[in-house]
Amino acid sequence: MNGSPPATDLTTVLADDHQQLDRLCTELELGQGSPENRRDLADHLIAEVVRHAVAEEPFLDGDGDLAEADRLMRQLEGTGPQEPRFERLLGGLIRAVRRHVRDEGPAAVRKIGSTCSPGRQAELGREVLDTRDAAPMLPHPDLADRVPQADQLWPGPGFVDRARAALNPPGIGLNGQSGHPDGRQRGRMSVGEEEWARDRAWFGQDGAPAPGPLARQFADLTRTLLDATPTVGGVLKLVVGAATALIPDADLVSVTLRDADGTYHTPVETDPVAEQLDQVQYDHREGPCVESARPDGPAVGWSTDLGHDPRWPAFGPAAARHGYHSVLATALVPDARPPRLSGALNIYSRTPGAFGGPAIDTALLLATHASLALAHTRAVASAELEAEHLRRAVDGRDVIGQAKGILMQRRGITADEAFDVLRRASQDLNVKLADLARTLATRHTEIDLPASEA
Repeated sequence: MNGSPPATDLTTVLADDHQQLDRLCTELELGQGSPENRRDLADHLIAEVVRHAVAEEPFLDGDGDLAEADRLMRQLEGTGPQEPRFERLLGGLIRAVRRHVRDEGPAAVRKIGSTCSPGRQAELGREVLDTRDAAPMLPHPDLADRVPQADQLWPGPGFVDRARAALNPPGIGLNGQSGHPDGRQRGRMSVGEEEWARDRAWFGQDGAPAPGPLARQFADLTRTLLDATPTVGGVLKLVVGAATALIPDADLVSVTLRDADGTYHTPVETDPVAEQLDQVQYDHREGPCVESARPDGPAVGWSTDLGHDPRWPAFGPAAARHGYHSVLATALVPDARPPRLSGALNIYSRTPGAFGGPAIDTALLLATHASLALAHTRAVASAELEAEHLRRAVDGRDVIGQAKGILMQRRGITADEAFDVLRRASQDLNVKLADLARTLATRHTEIDLPASEA
């Protein structure tokens, strides 16, 4: 029985790609398997995104979702599955791919269908499939003995560039220039290669530039604000997520909030280490986070060599001992309505010399938008503060006051003396002051504290 050959036109190839990418994203979102299995699946997604991008990019306008996916893949390719930022980067990649499959990709398919003749679409489709068939494949245990290593595409640092070089259309460099993928120059392009280059140039001229990743992150923030029940947690988590995705070398991100009485808190962070580094600054009252969080502090503070920065003799070496050598903090503008909480967006990097001008500009924009977001959500409401563990500071002050009153009444001492008793006991017992005060307030008939030393 004679059957029709499978459709090979470019629009069909790209539409099939979209379905495959969607299935891979769904599999990763299930969160199943060991970290090593998820690393393998992430590499599979990277390979498929590159395969698809090389075919579709000539027909896209500007810096869109695939461009954001490319940037995230380059950060992800050298990140181990056990590293805290692995899942954050993978989540950002999945979201970028999802947006492409939903909006950008179908628009490109429609554009190709309306502007290319059926014959040209079929020719481009065959060219893409032939290039893919000839390209190296990801290593697989079942094929290790049958496929030469030269024909396998090995993951790791440089994976995206290797995949692009392997899949680049013959005779066309990564920027549409004549040449072999490995950089050797060829002679004249073939008729098909010239048409590919012309198509790429033509589509690049048509249409307005697509919004970049920063604009999309701001759009996500705005959508959160328009939610019926926006929360401080949702806003701050989106801000730190945007900073992680948009700022190169951002290994840790946190937010500092400062109460009117000068108490600092870290309500949101991407890793517990970020909160520890914030706390070092709170304890010693030094560092860019506490400086930028002050109402009269600088709009931005940073260091590219924390281990040798004389401005912060306690914080700098402590951060360097943890393996973090650069820091960037940008101020959150306090709301005009009381209570006037100020704060800072804090970004840490393991890379010495990180955070140049573009990173600072991006962080300032994110911090400004975060300030507006927090004002809009009325983040200082008690219920919001409690939901994000910011209320603990207020509760702590209340219970400390109760404990001081008990000691003052029981021992006939002043408020300052009572606080000194609590402070010394907290240090001796290695217990947080608020926790000790809470225990004393609820069980004051059962326990007593040693008297303060003169």
